[in-house]
Amino acid sequence: LTELVESATLLQAQPVLLTMTPLADTSAAAVTERLATYAAYNEQIRRVAARTQTQLVVLASAPGEIWQEDGVHVTAAGQAWIAAEVFAQLNNSGTWGRLLRRVADGGECRTAPSVQVAA
Repeated sequence: LTELVESATLLQAQPVLLTMTPLADTSAAAVTERLATYAAYNEQIRRVAARTQTQLVVLASAPGEIWQEDGVHVTAAGQAWIAAEVFAQLNNSGTWGRLLRRVADGGECRTAPSVQVAA
């Protein structure tokens, strides 16, 4: 993760890290299997964000029923909540405004190239 953030920064892209979406409050097998690693993953994401001074969007306290039956993957409503949360946090931190000014001033707004991650 650190390497991805550093690569994006070298490309003059604006990396943003997100914590994992909350898991549904259910005893579904998929949720139970992930509970042990969920906190560790989010802690590692927070550490990388702090160490690399990367914007961190914390996804917590998801509203209502936004999960598919497995309790892990979100529905279209969940995707909309994530998008709204990301925008709100980027906007509140000033990141969104800086990116818009950069584009308005004729600068590029680049994204890092896609990276394939092995399962």
